[in-house]
Amino acid sequence: YDYDVCVFASHQKEPESSIREVAEKNIFSLVNYDLFDAVVVLPDILQVSGLMMKIEKDLEEKFTGKVIYVDRESTKFTSIMLKHYDPIYRLVSHLIEVHGYKDIAFVTGHKWHIHSKERLAAFCDCMKDHGLEVPDDHIYFGDYWYTGGVTVVEDMIREEKKLPEAVACANDYMAIAVAETLVKHGIRVPEDVAVVGYDSV
Repeated sequence: YDYDVCVFASHQKEPESSIREVAEKNIFSLVNYDLFDAVVVLPDILQVSGLMMKIEKDLEEKFTGKVIYVDRESTKFTSIMLKHYDPIYRLVSHLIEVHGYKDIAFVTGHKWHIHSKERLAAFCDCMKDHGLEVPDDHIYFGDYWYTGGVTVVEDMIREEKKLPEAVACANDYMAIAVAETLVKHGIRVPEDVAVVGYDSV
């Protein structure tokens, strides 16, 4: 479209230390709003403490152009919400129809999060539509970060549950951690337990 685009992004979704947090937040203070016609904000991936409040304040005070929030509702700016239901439904369908898995666990994010609810609904609907049950102990709530995936596998192993044939995750960070933690415990991926993620990470 012959647009010039600048991307201001932190290195990680969440900081590793207070020193890193200062550096992560600082990149966003470099934006010269006078140079831009529009700003697209992805608030859900800017998890550094206080960062979104600062960005929103800067946008209100320093910017007169168009602002669009992606994947989070805003009371101050235009928002667009992406539909995550269909891709999750297709991922789970793939596990069932192509690979023949029937015993599938699902790792979603925080219980209260809008994306977690939507992705969990897609998983449950897909399983139901394929005539498969979803036991309560096959639904796990993570944090959309590596720690969520590690905790899920550690819980499965500690409780000495029969491992599912596959684990579908609501995002790739948790899927990476699920796979790595399974392997750390001597469980082969995908031979013993298949793992699938979502989100293009």
